[in-house]
Amino acid sequence: MRKCIYALLALLFPLWVIAQEGSISGTINDEKTGEPLIGASVFIEGAASGSSTDFDGKYQFKLPVGTYTIIVSYTGYSEKQFTEVVIKADETTYLDAALNEEGIQLDAVVVTAKATERSENAILLLQRRSDKIQDGISSQEMSRFAVSDVAAAMKKVTGATVSGDKYIYIRGLGDRYSLSQLNGLIIPSTDPYRNGAQLDLIPTNLLDNIITSKTFTPDLPGTFTGGNVDIRTKSFPEEFSLSFSVSGEYNTQSNLVDNFLTHEGGPGDYWGFVGEDRELPAILADPAIRNQLSGDIPITARLGNASQAAKRKEIAELSDVTSKILNRQFSPTEKSTPLGHSYGVTFGNQFSLFNKPLGVIFSASFKQSYEHLDRFQKANWLLFDVNDNLLLNQGDFEDTRSTENPTLNGLFGLAYKLSPRHTISFNALYNHNTEKQSRYVFGSRPDNIVYPEQLQARGLSFTERELISYQLGGEHAFEKLNDARIEWKVSLTNSSMDDPYTRFFENQWDVVNDVFDIPLSNVQQPFYFFRELTDEQIAGKLDLTLPFSKTKGNKVKFGTMLTQKDREFTEYRFNIATSSVAEAYTVSGNPEIFTRDANMGIIGTDNVNGGRYFIGNYLIDATVPDNNYTGYDDVLAFYGMITLQLNEKLKFVGGARYEKTDLFAESAAASKPDSARIRAD
Repeated sequence: MRKCIYALLALLFPLWVIAQEGSISGTINDEKTGEPLIGASVFIEGAASGSSTDFDGKYQFKLPVGTYTIIVSYTGYSEKQFTEVVIKADETTYLDAALNEEGIQLDAVVVTAKATERSENAILLLQRRSDKIQDGISSQEMSRFAVSDVAAAMKKVTGATVSGDKYIYIRGLGDRYSLSQLNGLIIPSTDPYRNGAQLDLIPTNLLDNIITSKTFTPDLPGTFTGGNVDIRTKSFPEEFSLSFSVSGEYNTQSNLVDNFLTHEGGPGDYWGFVGEDRELPAILADPAIRNQLSGDIPITARLGNASQAAKRKEIAELSDVTSKILNRQFSPTEKSTPLGHSYGVTFGNQFSLFNKPLGVIFSASFKQSYEHLDRFQKANWLLFDVNDNLLLNQGDFEDTRSTENPTLNGLFGLAYKLSPRHTISFNALYNHNTEKQSRYVFGSRPDNIVYPEQLQARGLSFTERELISYQLGGEHAFEKLNDARIEWKVSLTNSSMDDPYTRFFENQWDVVNDVFDIPLSNVQQPFYFFRELTDEQIAGKLDLTLPFSKTKGNKVKFGTMLTQKDREFTEYRFNIATSSVAEAYTVSGNPEIFTRDANMGIIGTDNVNGGRYFIGNYLIDATVPDNNYTGYDDVLAFYGMITLQLNEKLKFVGGARYEKTDLFAESAAASKPDSARIRAD
């Protein structure tokens, strides 16, 4: 038996050694222009093992563990040899190379490469061969800087700043003048009041690089002034990877504290999803009902004519129902917070489909973070007259603000390489980001609220944003046409923003006499606010690049782009008004006492003229119909450009771009059009 075991081990050991494989991967570029070399040969000295580079100048193949000499060659270029390249089991060795034209250097170059590591060279080569002034950040840099989303990564890019941890500013120009793209196609905004996309929606672990263009060229959209940010997702994983991550974060100000502000919600709050508890009640979504809430309800409910008894009853009962149907929590409560935490899974690998490489990537993650700002000082100043060197103080406040920020995201990608010169790819990106915020503000407004009167304000909000993007594209190069290239992409993107049940309550407090009041000359009526935005965008682009020769950076480029975006935006506002007969019952420094059942709707009746109703606090529709709208934004573009590398230090880029934009928006207050889409050329 022992001899049999030894014999079996002797047979299996060589097979085990042979099975130990690693892989080698890299990018081959023209050293002078930085252009990727398509079809360059990468092979092992003295062996048949090897590969050729693809559309992006990339290659990859597997080798048994060991030390090799790698030879890189390309027609018209000098050959390079890399000696002592070590291949380790189940690891990928990265080896990039830049080749010189034979006219510059005829002899082969031998490089000793005991340890080859990938750096930010790819980004530098992109900058070098670009037809525009651009900057960028690679996935390696993003990992090294430990940034979790695109907004944080953009802070590391020269000339870029980020406002509100979401919006990009390029060269001092705000998000209105900047443009964000995902793999070359525009990302719509999820904020109804801003043009730029919120860059905190996209996590960095799904990205290959981010490129920022700061000058115009005809192949870029004409709708930016400051800069164009192109976010590029991963496609072909270079090796099998499967990772799970769990992390925690601790901030002395926000985590493991007992005074974190919050408010009631539903079971979906932890994940950041709006539930039924936050939906606008159907009765308030009815335009006919809202129309009845826009009148003077207390007077209508007390009309003296006996013939109007039915009308009094109808309006009183409607006031009673609508004033009690909404959640009446206006004051935040306190809770203890855990550590910030996140967990995720990432998978990537290459498979063989019909003897062609198929790249598959998948990533999903969830993060829950907390931010607590305790009594930070906030002041508002106004320059009323530019000729008067005087700033008017409009408020000195202590603001306590707590925010819970759950983020869920994922990416699924497929890339199929028909040949080294032809690739088709598909990816789906999902992101869901929510901010649940609770606030308490206390202070003075020197223009109308001064000591001993003080302002008290409370705000509760829940803002949910979602982005879903599907992209299908292809890249093709044709060897007989000097590696002429065709690139095409189509995408469907749905983005939304839902801000339900925002609540705000202001009152004036005499701190000496402990008297509370809601004078409308100084403070707003308590109110509810609902708003929702949905965007659906279809986009497509086609680019054709024709090099003048196979070894130069001279080329002409033509292309077209079409974008169609449809938007619908709705918002509703409901104020809580107080009738004169109810003031003695309702004025209190506690909003929950102010809005308890005994103070809402019908608070008394009498039998005069068939019955009259006394109304306490009641809901009125303060919606501005002009703020609700539907619209579309369609852009059709054509361009042509030429690039001439006149010498090593001088390049000419010229061309023209034609864009036609159809922009239409119609307020809900306007008459409805005969068709869903009206073309306004």
